[in-house]
Amino acid sequence: MELLSNQELLATLKKTRELTKEGIEKMILSTQGMKRMGLEFDVLLASSLKRAQQTAEIVKKYLPFKGKLETEELLCPGSSLQELLKKASRAKRKNVSCSWDMNLV
Repeated sequence: MELLSNQELLATLKKTRELTKEGIEKMILSTQGMKRMGLEFDVLLASSLKRAQQTAEIVKKYLPFKGKLETEELLCPGSSLQELLKKASRAKRKNVSCSWDMNLV
């Protein structure tokens, strides 16, 4: 049996970690605040991490949004922020909401 390194184990845990009950409640409150502010999004982007997908689903549920949730791998940990910004600047979208891990480099 092959053992995972600490870094591999942490990466696996990050990919599968879910939002906590407290995290879900905070995100619902945040999304309700966005709604009161009149924020609307054309696109919801989320990394493939489970908690990012869950966060985006909460936004989709509580805001007036009819589009689909898109998974963007450039939002995953270790991705290049510069590449993400390049891709975003080429997109013809006005209002985008993203759910990502804060460890973009």
